[in-house]
Amino acid sequence: MNQNDLYTAFNEVDDDILERSETAPRNKKKSSRLKLGVLAACLCLLVSVTIPILFPKGGQSMDDLATGDSAPLIFNGCFYELLDDPQLLAIHGLPTKITADMAGDHVAYIDANHNHGYMVFGETPVITDMELYVFAPAPSRAVYVLRDRDSYMVVYFCRTYFPGDPNAYCDLAEVYRIFNIEDAGDIASITPVDWNRSKITGAKITDTNAIAEFYALTTDIVNFISMDNDAFQKQVFSGIPEEDAQAAHNAFADDLQVLRIETVDGLRFFVNIYPSYGYLYSSGAMAYHQITPELSEWFAEYLGRF
Repeated sequence: MNQNDLYTAFNEVDDDILERSETAPRNKKKSSRLKLGVLAACLCLLVSVTIPILFPKGGQSMDDLATGDSAPLIFNGCFYELLDDPQLLAIHGLPTKITADMAGDHVAYIDANHNHGYMVFGETPVITDMELYVFAPAPSRAVYVLRDRDSYMVVYFCRTYFPGDPNAYCDLAEVYRIFNIEDAGDIASITPVDWNRSKITGAKITDTNAIAEFYALTTDIVNFISMDNDAFQKQVFSGIPEEDAQAAHNAFADDLQVLRIETVDGLRFFVNIYPSYGYLYSSGAMAYHQITPELSEWFAEYLGRF
């Protein structure tokens, strides 16, 4: 694991995100050994809820993660966050209490990895007290059960991770696959929610034709053009005078709309829409996706927007 990569990935977190994380739900009771918990959940959750990465402003570094109550879990090409707060579990469509009977087949043993003063968790060939299992109620790459001695919790997909390039991204179709969505029939509903995902703000879409159209439009890799954060900044925010930069980013934040995608197994993930700018953001893919005219028409028809 390249710790410099991890530092880069976590260092580009907007101050506004960290400020909002102060009001995110928290669980005071943490695992005795694996403390992925509060901060990791806030970072991954709020990175996808608010402005993902607008422009580097310092933010949270790996030094903070290593010396605080959190450390990321990297497994199977993804970052995972620990979810042990009942409110966060419910938001993601999970039981509010994780029990031993939810642990399916053994997947891997987990241990800490210390390099250059930074700590991450990952797979180890050595038998340890921390063990990763399939989430029996809804097996997928999106969620696993973690046993830390006698405690059980879940680790939930946060975003894709490429060791050789921390800024690399994938298509939204790959996020679908991580959640076991192989076709539109694997999506149960699409629902508008507020910025912190806790309140439904519009009609839940369950019509199979509407869902099939949305799935087709967001997996059309030829026309559904994606870009990383640097390319997005250059395209959308370059040329703005320094004195107007904050106002421009505030306007971008105010434009945010959030969609909750729920699978037939009950798992949930979220995508951000910026209608005035013509982009959709998937934190799981670490990418901005340019909204096509056809997708704009879908939003207008089923969400009454655009």
